[in-house]
Amino acid sequence: MHRNLSDYSLGVFADSALPYLAQVRLLNSPSRCAGRIEVLHNQQWGTVCDDGWNITDAGVVCRQLGCGTALSAPGGARFGQGTGPIWLDEVNCTGTESAISECRAKPWGNHNCHHGEDAGVVCSGNPPSSCPCECCEKQFGGSLGRSPLTMGPDPDAKGCSGAQQRLLSLQTPALPQGPRLCLRALLQGVVWGPQEGAALCQC
Repeated sequence: MHRNLSDYSLGVFADSALPYLAQVRLLNSPSRCAGRIEVLHNQQWGTVCDDGWNITDAGVVCRQLGCGTALSAPGGARFGQGTGPIWLDEVNCTGTESAISECRAKPWGNHNCHHGEDAGVVCSGNPPSSCPCECCEKQFGGSLGRSPLTMGPDPDAKGCSGAQQRLLSLQTPALPQGPRLCLRALLQGVVWGPQEGAALCQC
């Protein structure tokens, strides 16, 4: 669908005479470099709609957070549904921006979305590791991929069955709250594909 330039606005907003860039955070993931995107606007955190969301937009978020490059740009609330406002919709980054709030988008809070469309990112960042987990290396349609699994005595109980190749022990990225919360996040969390698993578990 063709859009006029007037349909978009820059996300930079002003405080006194000087504009500043909206803060961004990623939630609901054991890694600080993956998760649901939330943006701070008017002193309130809100989500980003996945309408038009793509790898270029995700790359800007990864760069803003110092998390390397974007591996994927999942939508459909892959990292759970947020609450509160949906701040940005139809984000359209060129890839040269240093923050998502520099990208063109609909005006703040103007959207036709619901939280089932919250956008997320998976970045290539390699934060410090301290949370134990295991990865299952499987055959995915002829190519080898790995998925992170929680620790346990029985490989099959962790979903490492079928075309199992081997089980890898490794570390997942640390959370500020420590390994216990990290393990709980893995138990409650999302089912990762092989690419996301490689990023989160460093398989």
